[in-house]
Amino acid sequence: MNFLNRLNRFAGYSSLGLLAAIGVLGLLAIVPTVAADLATSFSEYQGDQFLISLLLGTPVAVFILILVEVAYLLWLVNNDRILSPRVFKWVRLLSISSFALALSLLVIGLWLTAKNTLPPAVLFVLTALILLAAAVGFVTRSLQGLLKKATDAAADLEGVI
Repeated sequence: MNFLNRLNRFAGYSSLGLLAAIGVLGLLAIVPTVAADLATSFSEYQGDQFLISLLLGTPVAVFILILVEVAYLLWLVNNDRILSPRVFKWVRLLSISSFALALSLLVIGLWLTAKNTLPPAVLFVLTALILLAAAVGFVTRSLQGLLKKATDAAADLEGVI
């Protein structure tokens, strides 16, 4: 493996690890603090501290799960194991996780709308993030079909050799 490939692999794992650490920190420290602050500072959110924690924590937890899935798929790529049938469940899980992220963000938007506290800027950001997460889910689902074809072709080639 040449230097550039090793550098890219290191940068990829480092980025994923840093994002996961930030996510865990957010899940354990920032989300509960923000939820408590919102519940005490705004009358619209009084008594909703647990629900706010759940609503804010769900997309963070799903995002951490996505990072783990991507890290595992990156490991498979780096070890030339990406063209094996066991990869399909991980790619499917990545697609489902992306849709789950979109759904969790949609639920936040709907809850804020129901509380009549959804500012336009937050609406635009949530909409963009929902569309991005859904697009990643659809693209991942499409790539799964391509991966299946490539895996079948590799198996056929191994049979010929």
